[in-house]
Amino acid sequence: MKLFESSLDRARLLERPSWLVTCSLLQRESFGTVTSDARYEIAADTEDDARDAVRSFVRQSRPRCLIHSMQVARQAGKLA
Repeated sequence: MKLFESSLDRARLLERPSWLVTCSLLQRESFGTVTSDARYEIAADTEDDARDAVRSFVRQSRPRCLIHSMQVARQAGKLA
């Protein structure tokens, strides 16, 4: 029974709410500025954690882009 309880505890720790983060991105080019929108669905404990994760991801994956605006909404269910 002890093993079963610890498995449940571990599963609860792994469950995190999912967040939909919508960003408006700016990228400067020689001919002007390009604006694009991006949406990310991620699992994070808090809204701030979700924002930080997206900022980090955008910095790494799109280094020439700046985040102009960001909106975060909590999703009803958990990520699979």
